[in-house]
Amino acid sequence: MNPAIKRVARVGRRALAKVAGKENPVERYFMDRSSKIRGRQITEQGDTWIQHTGRTSIVVKNKDNPEPRRGIYLQGACDLSSIFVLAPMFREDVKGTVAVYRHGIGIADGRSDVLVQSMKNLPLDDLRETIELFELGDDYFRPTTFEPTFQIAGAPEFGVFPKDVVVFSLGGELVRSLYQHREKGFIVDPGGLWLNQDLNTVVKDLDKVKWFHKNFRKIGRIDLEDYLRNFETIVTAIRERAGAEVVVYNSLVVEPNDPTHNYQLIEHSTAFRRREFNMGLADLSRKLGFYVVDVDRTLKREGVSEQVDFAHYPEEKTRPVAVEALRIFKELEVI
Repeated sequence: MNPAIKRVARVGRRALAKVAGKENPVERYFMDRSSKIRGRQITEQGDTWIQHTGRTSIVVKNKDNPEPRRGIYLQGACDLSSIFVLAPMFREDVKGTVAVYRHGIGIADGRSDVLVQSMKNLPLDDLRETIELFELGDDYFRPTTFEPTFQIAGAPEFGVFPKDVVVFSLGGELVRSLYQHREKGFIVDPGGLWLNQDLNTVVKDLDKVKWFHKNFRKIGRIDLEDYLRNFETIVTAIRERAGAEVVVYNSLVVEPNDPTHNYQLIEHSTAFRRREFNMGLADLSRKLGFYVVDVDRTLKREGVSEQVDFAHYPEEKTRPVAVEALRIFKELEVI
């Protein structure tokens, strides 16, 4: 589609959402169409390479020399999807086979305390009802992030890939609120339930809402100290268990289109929270030696006037962010 037409369509969808709500028929049409496209593997090829693109993965391999196999594993918010635009940047010179795979349900299973909890081998009997009602998937409470290999869900034909790099983002740490089971004590992000269904469907299921209120209490967002402590545990465990390098997307600090100019009545600025986490992440990177994709610097350099919020940037801005990630992957000799 012509870029100008895409921009007009994007603006039109946003305007309609403000007037008619996010669940309007036009938006549902676009979402249904998008999910059908994402649900299948698309294959492209050139003289020396072949690429398979799925809903949550890309696999690029050299036709003549498909070995060695390398894997980049994504765990976190939707901004990590920018990595999927990398393929055209390296496929002409690809050596072996490179897989990029985004695991799980995105932002709803990427918070650091959920990942640390996954290493505790919680009793399945305590979790089964929550897994079923939240539609979380069997591996939500399992330490899959820390395993040395991965397979692409729904595509067993690609086989097993080593986990050379694990990529995280700050998105979940900044915005997600978690809930704790009142009796069993485990924590969960209900995004698997709320994010994957029409909100009207969820609200109408009063039994599910009552069950949730009865069994869980809100513990809210994570503070910086807990995040840094958790993430140090995560980096150490990934290196020991998977032998992988760790890369993290930081966050755009400013809030695009925010007209606030007086903070007298604002107790906790979200922009200040993002700045704190970026600075804490940088300090931890110096201590542990993992890599940071500087999303904040990259987007400010490119301009943020067209962004809806700090976490969702226009399609044309994904490439500059991906270039920053590619630079790191090349330094790590994964690509």
